[in-house]
Formats: sequence, C-alpha cells, structure tokens
Amino acid sequence: MLNHVLRPITRNFIRSGSRSSSSKAVDDIKLPTVNDIPGPCGPWKEHYDARQKVYNTQLIAGVGILIGSIAYNNLFPTSNLNKNTLIRHLAIWDILHNDHLVTTKI
Repeated sequence: MLNHVLRPITRNFIRSGSRSSSSKAVDDIKLPTVNDIPGPCGPWKEHYDARQKVYNTQLIAGVGILIGSIAYNNLFPTSNLNKNTLIRHLAIWDILHNDHLVTTKI
C-alpha cells in the first residue's frame, strides 16, 4: 500500500526538473496566411474550353434523345392501351403502392 503512495510521489519529484516533449512550447511557428493558398497554374482558358466541349456534347445528346423520343411516340403510338387496361393498371398500381389503404383481417 505504501508502495502505491510513494511511487507517484517519487516519480513526480524526479520529473519536476524536466519537461516532456508534449508540453514544450514551439518557438518558431509560422502561422498560415492568404499568400500560402495555392493559386491556379497554367492557362485557365484551355481547361474551360475542354470542359465546355464535354458539357455541350451532353446537352446536344440529351436534346436529341428527347426529340427522338417525342417523335417516336408520335409516329408509333401505343394502340393496344385502351381505357379499360389503363384503369386496370392504375388499380394494380394503387393496390401495390398504397399499403396503408389495404386492410387485412387477423
């Protein structure tokens, strides 16, 4: 028991003259400034033009697919979808996706 009391006291007495490296103050610290922020390198126009080419290609492809889909549906309408099948599909959709409306007996 005396060993548990004396050991920390002697350890603290021996270490009182020395500091650990974690409590040592740093003298030559340099604080970051705005000038330390990395800036752009190289011409920005080349990168901008390359990205715009990709974006324009995606835009043209999307508009083309939209126009093609509308034209296809106007040229080849779905004739087998009549009023009765549409009502049946909507009823099945309602049953499958509105579980809170379906009541079951336990």
